Amino acid sequence: MCGIIGIFGTNNPKERAHQALEKITHRGSSTYELKYLPSAVIGANRLPIVARALGKQPQANEDNTIFAVQNGEIFNYQKLQDELQLKGHIFRTSSDTEVLAHLYEEYGVEIVKHLDSEMFAFVIYNAKTGDTFAARDPLGVKPLYYATDSTGQLYFASEMKQLASFEDIETIHEFPPGHYYLNGKLTEYFVLKFSNTLSDEQVVIRRLEDSLVQAVKKRVQTDLPLGVLLSGGVDSSLVMAIATKYHSNITAIILGYPDSLDYQFALRLCQERGYKYHLVNPDVDYAAELDSVIYHLETYEPQIIRQSFALDLCAQAAHQLGLKVVLVGDGSDELFAGYNEFAKLPQYLVNEGCLMLLKSLHAGHLQRLDRMSMKHTVEVRSPFFDREVVDLALQIDGGLKIKYDNSHLITKYILRKVADNFLPDYIAWRDKAPFANGAGMNVGTDFRVEEGDVAEVAAARATGQLDKSLLRQYQIKTREGEYCLEKFIEYGYNKLANATDRLIVKDNIDELTQPKKIILIEVDLIIAAMTLNKYRRDLPFLEDLLRDNIEKTQKLSKPISCFSFWGASSKRHVDAADHEMLNNLLSYIAGIRRVYAPGIEMTFVLSDEHAKSNGYASQDYDFYIKEITELLATHGFATIRLSELWKTWGMNHELVQRVLDEKPSDWWGEVDIAKQLEAQAAKRCVNEDVVRGAQQYYVMRMLEKPYLENTFADSIYIAFADPQQQSLFPSLATVYLYTTKKGTSRVPWFEN
Repeated sequence: MCGIIGIFGTNNPKERAHQALEKITHRGSSTYELKYLPSAVIGANRLPIVARALGKQPQANEDNTIFAVQNGEIFNYQKLQDELQLKGHIFRTSSDTEVLAHLYEEYGVEIVKHLDSEMFAFVIYNAKTGDTFAARDPLGVKPLYYATDSTGQLYFASEMKQLASFEDIETIHEFPPGHYYLNGKLTEYFVLKFSNTLSDEQVVIRRLEDSLVQAVKKRVQTDLPLGVLLSGGVDSSLVMAIATKYHSNITAIILGYPDSLDYQFALRLCQERGYKYHLVNPDVDYAAELDSVIYHLETYEPQIIRQSFALDLCAQAAHQLGLKVVLVGDGSDELFAGYNEFAKLPQYLVNEGCLMLLKSLHAGHLQRLDRMSMKHTVEVRSPFFDREVVDLALQIDGGLKIKYDNSHLITKYILRKVADNFLPDYIAWRDKAPFANGAGMNVGTDFRVEEGDVAEVAAARATGQLDKSLLRQYQIKTREGEYCLEKFIEYGYNKLANATDRLIVKDNIDELTQPKKIILIEVDLIIAAMTLNKYRRDLPFLEDLLRDNIEKTQKLSKPISCFSFWGASSKRHVDAADHEMLNNLLSYIAGIRRVYAPGIEMTFVLSDEHAKSNGYASQDYDFYIKEITELLATHGFATIRLSELWKTWGMNHELVQRVLDEKPSDWWGEVDIAKQLEAQAAKRCVNEDVVRGAQQYYVMRMLEKPYLENTFADSIYIAFADPQQQSLFPSLATVYLYTTKKGTSRVPWFEN
């Protein structure tokens, strides 16, 4: 387990890598294991668990051309090392990070198909080819962020705080779970899928028990002493019961006041079974600790902040006991419908609710697990997030997850049936209590209102100085939330792209109330991401068509097809404005991907014919179009020249001139956007006749409209302008993105 940094570019600022690792010494150590290369620097603060003596990062292949840094654990690394040795690879260590270097050398991007782990984020650099590869685990158990600075250098980091202090980094992106990155392009390799195909109770119990046993067993294969955060609930107790069968030195860490239910149930279990345990008093000075918790958490969400104090205490205790690894029972509520809110759903929608919560964990409770444990240099392992367990859980019929016994609601029914084989009834069938609350901590249960000790401290500190529009943008409705946001901004975390997006939590579950609503809610979320985010917009043109398009695409789990124009001008080279535009566009797309994993696929029509009409020199815009084509391709965008489309459509400039000449002399006065086009022509056209230039542009766009509507019939048009020019656009579902200064077309066209 580690904190990592990677900086890629010709500037290669050595001191920056060191500064970034200084921010996260809590994740490992302060030895700063760094490798400086001609166009890259990569390194880590390492928490030694695997290959403790020789596992210094980065690890390399035999000829020192491929270097890897990793945050996480690869549980099948020994098996992979054996297979790679048979293929001729020579290893220096028994480190799982070295396995990654050789595995990438052997399989390239297919490396992710060979990994057995729910917890990894790594970066690999090929010094021979200059390729940069990165990947994050399927659900986002381990964190990873990326950004570019003003010079175009690329950064990867484990925590936002590593990048937020650099003034020339304006936007930080969360690396999406289940994706890998290669040379500017993100590719999804893991998609959560659900069904209700497994309905035989006895078959499910046997399969689930076997999967859980194997998941726990592989996570205790170490000679280090281990801990289990034991709440006395079914999840952590089941992990404890299985773990003690395969490891001889495990300590239960029990948080709670003596009169709290968690304390009583967990202590009783340990004493009855002879488990070693350590008791932790949950007293917290919230006033003294709140700011530190927000700083480490990197979130302003009260529901995450309140629950973090309990984990903070447990991780601190584990560290004081000398433990580097602890196991937890997190994940079962999302996988097996552990919240009472699931009871509001019909059985066939239960797994849809599970999926909805699982997709949001990376920005919520998984962030809490990682930051609060690593704050004390402790690695958390979560057996319930094992790939096989996750895949199996999402196929189990909802009727085996939620049941009633004489009107008594039983959540996680099928998991409790498995627990029956390992635990006493008073644990296996105990009702759920949130971790902090079950320990007797007064952190409240409703995060939409101010209740509990944390809320009291935060509310008293809120200054009221945040702009009301900012509070609306972040959807903050309480003084507690206002203070948390104040600190979030103070620490520079508002640089996070789409930071205004709020978490999807258990309170959202009851929105899934009928079969059709599944699609409608998904579509509403996607439309919101496409048209709101932090960018200005008007209502989409043909909004019903937009909804139909997204609904059809969502059913197929395909990317949403979009297209737009990319203008060509007299400049010969891609410049800072182009890069700024791309960064904003990538941020926009990342926001869509947060609610709809396949994201969007974008095709840009490169408007060389418009440049020609404006009188620009072909040698200039041709050179520029070649450069921008290469740049767009590195980010996964497709391109096509407008001239190629014109040939297909049978259009040419002679036709434009003929149509223009056939128009009556007074027709231009009837065009509602004539003055706008003339103003633009005055800025852009080389030709002296501004009115003629504006008319020519108008005719071109009107001739193109029906062809565009046919060519891109199943796509959404992204207009980097406001709706005042809709008459020029094709009659397709259209989303408008533009600056706060309406009517302008200055890049990057986004609100600052």
